[in-house]
Amino acid sequence: MTDAQNILSQAETALAENRIEDAELLASTLEMQGGRLTALLDLRARIAILRGDLDAAVALYTEALQLEPNHPGLFHSLARIYAVRQERELAVRAARSARQKGAPIELFARNLRIECTALYALGRQDEARALLATALKVIAERELMEGILRSKPDHGDLLASAMAAGNLKWVETLFRRMMEKDGLAVTQVGVFPMAILSAWCEKHGAAIHELDPVQSVSFAQCGTGSETRTYDTEPYLVASVPNAEFVCGWDIVIAPTGHVLEDSGYWGLRRAVAVSPHFTAYDAGLVAHDWPDEVHEVDAEALFLSSPESFQIGHWIVDFLPRLRAISGTDLKVAVPSTLPKKHRQFLALFGIGEDRIIGCELGRRYRFRKLVVAKTGDYFRPNFATIDFLRKHLMLDPAAKVQKGARVFVERTVDSRRIENREEFDRVLVEYDFQVIDLSKMSVAEQRASLAATETIMSVYGTNLTCSFFAPAGANVIELIWHGGVSPNIEAACNHAGINHQFVLGDEIIPEGKRWKKDRDLRVDCDLLRRRLAVIAAKNA
Repeated sequence: MTDAQNILSQAETALAENRIEDAELLASTLEMQGGRLTALLDLRARIAILRGDLDAAVALYTEALQLEPNHPGLFHSLARIYAVRQERELAVRAARSARQKGAPIELFARNLRIECTALYALGRQDEARALLATALKVIAERELMEGILRSKPDHGDLLASAMAAGNLKWVETLFRRMMEKDGLAVTQVGVFPMAILSAWCEKHGAAIHELDPVQSVSFAQCGTGSETRTYDTEPYLVASVPNAEFVCGWDIVIAPTGHVLEDSGYWGLRRAVAVSPHFTAYDAGLVAHDWPDEVHEVDAEALFLSSPESFQIGHWIVDFLPRLRAISGTDLKVAVPSTLPKKHRQFLALFGIGEDRIIGCELGRRYRFRKLVVAKTGDYFRPNFATIDFLRKHLMLDPAAKVQKGARVFVERTVDSRRIENREEFDRVLVEYDFQVIDLSKMSVAEQRASLAATETIMSVYGTNLTCSFFAPAGANVIELIWHGGVSPNIEAACNHAGINHQFVLGDEIIPEGKRWKKDRDLRVDCDLLRRRLAVIAAKNA
């Protein structure tokens, strides 16, 4: 390996590790040894991209093409920049040059996506369709398809190209293959353009109003080393969308114009859920999803209440029940899956939603309503105080209840994650301070409300199981066991507003074996610290 190659290799490593200053130093060393070589210009361009200076990157790639005018990789790199800057015509030209000059196989699918997407945005879908047909012939002739399908990024790029080209046959083929990898069945696929709820309503004259404006929130934290936490809430918006549709199980509303209202669901479109998966091509503003031909007409105006994936109860409380504020004081019905569990229905009853106000929809079926009320309630990590008041008003057994001295509960997390690693030592603390251990999953809503109506202290490992604090009286204490206070910032804000004393007890993060969601870590509780915190609470309530 030559000195120049060695320097380039070190620079590649520095870029991969995001050590931009080191990469720049190596680039300067390379320039002193070999002048303005193509490899050097490419390196400097990538550094400029990491710094957000796309103009500099374009200038560097343009200079490099003067040295090597037939270099397909340089044209592809330019195409990527133009695509990011939404300079569609330039993106088409650069991607086409990369293709015509023999872009290597590792760039094939990505380059195709850039060109097809730019053509679609320019209103030249026929050109995109013809380009895709040519590309598919090349893929077949060179026997590349299996390799593309094995590569998740390449598979996604080819699917996005088919969406932009409007080739529904290939969209369905590629989407089905993608879902089969996860063991998911697909019947028929539709492709939809995306729209923001408020923008769509304004453009099409649909009613929308702001129930709550943006609010600035600031409060003191306890147990994190931070003095305060500050955030701005999102506005609470309520829209009425005529002839709106949805596929039950996909928490997204489709407008009568065929647009997917991307912010109408609690996850949005950036996360595909297993119960009703989708594929989003954000660069084209398109979404692919299972879309049955048969549509069930519902001649009613109803709230799009929907439900969380797998009916997760914590998200039901903090993400879905807040939607009920949008129809407070009315007799409108709510649209939910017909398989909504008994416990979820018990919660609805507390808000005055009995079985006579529930419209049950079958999972996987397509429904069209005369009108759907769509509530955009905001982010539960930055909760709206009016929504917290609304939830507590309906969830508390007795809003006037007082804290009962010594009434302490530990809420057991029964799923196999976020386990307490030093459980024996921890259990001794529970006995010492006379904690009752409860499992919310085995309790009815009525039993939960009764058990927590006058509790002095609620303790649990972090998670939405701590939403049971909505049942607790003002003056209660909530202890959240966690390794870092920034992991789960939702309950502390709700407690603070409700007059509940929330605190984190930080412990050591234990990373378990096997692949798990990044937040599913185990925890070694600092039991000495916990004892000191509990002693303070006990003394305060003596």
